[in-house]
Amino acid sequence: MFEFLFKYPRNYFLEGELIPQTWGQPAWIVGILLVGVALIVFSALRSRDDLHPARLMSVAALQLVTLCISLAMLMQPVLEIEELRPQDNKIIVLVDTSRSMALSDNGETSRLQSILPTLDLDILQPLQESGYSLELQSFDGSVENVEQLLSAEAQDRSLITNQLTTALRGASNQALAGLILVSDGADNSNELDELWYSQLQSFGVPVHALGVGREVMTEDLEISAVNLPDSAIPDANLRAEVTLQSGIARQSTLKVYDGERIIASQIVDLPGDGQKIKASVSIPTGDIGVRHLRFALDPGADEYNTQNNELRHSLTVAQTQPRVLYVEGEPRWEYKFIRRAIEDAGFVHLHGLVQTSTNKSYRQGIDSPEQLENGFPTTRNELFNYQGLIIGSQQAAVLTQDQISLIKDFVDVRGGSLLMLGGLSGLSDGGWQNTVVADILPLQLLQGDTDTFVRQQATAYATAAALRTPWLRFSDDDIENQDSWSLLPDIADYQLVGEARPGATVLMEVQHSQGTTPLLAYQRYGRGKTYVLASGGTWRWQMQMASEDQSHEIFWQSLVQEMISEVPQSIDFQTDTNWYMDNSRIEVSASIRDPDFEPSGNAEVRVRVVDSAGQIQNIELTPVAAEPGTYRGTALVDNEGLVQLDMSATLGETELDPVRLFAERSNGRMEYFNTAQNSGFLKRLASVSGGSYFTPETASGILDEMRFSNSGITERDWLALWSIPIAFILLLILKVSEWMLRRRWGRL
Repeated sequence: MFEFLFKYPRNYFLEGELIPQTWGQPAWIVGILLVGVALIVFSALRSRDDLHPARLMSVAALQLVTLCISLAMLMQPVLEIEELRPQDNKIIVLVDTSRSMALSDNGETSRLQSILPTLDLDILQPLQESGYSLELQSFDGSVENVEQLLSAEAQDRSLITNQLTTALRGASNQALAGLILVSDGADNSNELDELWYSQLQSFGVPVHALGVGREVMTEDLEISAVNLPDSAIPDANLRAEVTLQSGIARQSTLKVYDGERIIASQIVDLPGDGQKIKASVSIPTGDIGVRHLRFALDPGADEYNTQNNELRHSLTVAQTQPRVLYVEGEPRWEYKFIRRAIEDAGFVHLHGLVQTSTNKSYRQGIDSPEQLENGFPTTRNELFNYQGLIIGSQQAAVLTQDQISLIKDFVDVRGGSLLMLGGLSGLSDGGWQNTVVADILPLQLLQGDTDTFVRQQATAYATAAALRTPWLRFSDDDIENQDSWSLLPDIADYQLVGEARPGATVLMEVQHSQGTTPLLAYQRYGRGKTYVLASGGTWRWQMQMASEDQSHEIFWQSLVQEMISEVPQSIDFQTDTNWYMDNSRIEVSASIRDPDFEPSGNAEVRVRVVDSAGQIQNIELTPVAAEPGTYRGTALVDNEGLVQLDMSATLGETELDPVRLFAERSNGRMEYFNTAQNSGFLKRLASVSGGSYFTPETASGILDEMRFSNSGITERDWLALWSIPIAFILLLILKVSEWMLRRRWGRL
């Protein structure tokens, strides 16, 4: 319609420059305009006695607009455009032939098959008929026609950034008018950053993107990520955070396999619209060895792509039990029941130090007679061998200032976890509010001489944050979990504390006669975490409930396991991911700290890499200057299967403990994840390069867009505008309107 009214396509006017006058001197035009206006005024004055002034103004306005349009046509304006000279310019059509383009959006034809008719009829044929020199390329190389695209070898990865850069560099010495990219935008080259966009812009060649595929895969289910440690201790329970998404709201079952055996299963509700949620599932580590875990979602009945319903994770279970030191200033029930709950789980080695009388302590669970023989540790090396520290009803005055400062460093420098319990000599009643330890706790301790410990039963309940916290659950079902919390008996005592600090999370509160106060809270501090449980009476949960009820055990096992779950080791060895899909580069890093947990930059770190075919690589990790104590290196593994990585290190003359990890290599998998069209990426690269984004429905507009490319060899043309149909139509409408008004008013 636009071209019918204005004679030329819309983009001619957007890209061209209007030259308003090509005939007559400006003085002539102004003179004609003044004469015409004078005649209109004279005619109106002659008729002032016969017509109402408003009617005279209407007729005069129509005559004035007619005069202006006639003068505009008389001036013979032109549209100056600069367009490509087709016979002298080349256009590259780059077609994505990666595995994601072989996926189906309708269950019948692949994306590549569905776009070929549009590519041939709306792009290639019109460009050839216009005289452009075309080069058709797939991600596998140049092809002669669209039929050959179907036989091109499917690429395991969509390296769009690499393919674009290669194509543009290859045509750098030619008159390249533009590049047309036909793709779903699923780039997984890991090179997509601002530097690459700047490089794309520097070529000065517009890239027009033709987006293929649906932007929301309504029928698709996907496991996007699994967050789980690479190593663990035997007979423990780990919480895996699994990121899931679905195109429509539905319910599915998340299953975790160890080989072919299901070790966990959970029903999940997916909200749809591609919205990602995180599901937490408990994973038993089992015996020493390697767990080949497979996380899988049951496929939907209408799902075409089930390859992305599964992710794998290799878990190394090694005999390295974390150690926790539990210090009590008096024998009490809480210590007995906490110790029993933790020892039954077997995932941690608990050392107990209980003061039984003045200058006399009882040690329990120690490794040797010399351990803790002088009481609370006095050196970094001694305390930093622990991952967790629990302090119960213990007077701060019993410890020296150096020992109290050591507790702060245990959290801040070593990255350990500290749990302070309420008690007759705990928290404020133990004088801790006047120490540096009070500054690192999640709850403020009350000042003054008033007793804060209340030996009275009270109701403890979980906050909304606790009910959402994955590790603090009695059941995977939300309703059952909430019911379990509500069924807990009253605690035997509680301790008054102040408000939570800004960065703290309150997980439990206690309801008493004076109101409500925080009971359990935690926060991160430095490299570690601190916790406060302002009670010494959770033992009533065990005594007042049925013997088969495990709520007390679950609570304390979960709390202690959370305390030690992220505590850094003196030697930390890890890979950048666990499952390497279509990526042969395994990035490894190690963090080395001395016995005082200070970063050590003078270690020699080696990694022995053994792939599934038995091929061995030995690589040296190099120090990272910006990160003291950190060493990095890269292994190249092409063979699919399990990869074993053994790290050994030497610090001075000391050989450090070796660490073993496992990873997995596989090919042909990455393209099945995030399969929806990434139109945002395609629009961005088109905009940055000076091109435009098109869909199959608007693909025919590429030819018009290409005519005004800012790249290639161009020629100027001037298009006459005086004869555009809209001008004649307007003149006709104006004169007919004037005639009809005059006829109606009897003044023809």
